[in-house]
Amino acid sequence: MEIRHGSCHGGYAILDNGSERQVTCPLLSPHVKESSIAFVAGLIATLFLAGYLRGRRVKALVAITGAGLVLPVLVAFTSFVYPADPEARMWAAIAIPVSYLWGMTAAGLGYGVAALALKGRRDI
Repeated sequence: MEIRHGSCHGGYAILDNGSERQVTCPLLSPHVKESSIAFVAGLIATLFLAGYLRGRRVKALVAITGAGLVLPVLVAFTSFVYPADPEARMWAAIAIPVSYLWGMTAAGLGYGVAALALKGRRDI
């Protein structure tokens, strides 16, 4: 049987004749889970780094652009150094600039939250 127009639902493919067959979904592979965890950890690190830099009274432009670099460096490292996956290397040209946008977003959020927290602490 061939899988035609099948869709992946929790590790199962729905075939054209309506039957189901268990398959390995690419989104459930261990490599995708590990890289997703690394990406989320990079976002959290960016968030906290920007907050820390705000607490140290670093200017907003420097803190956000600098903290935003954490994620593209992480993506470049995983694409070219370790584990140097060929598929990740193929997508690196797109993934690195997009991760910088996500990193800048997380850094801006972290900087803003830290600014609000510091402002609230001064009011007490």
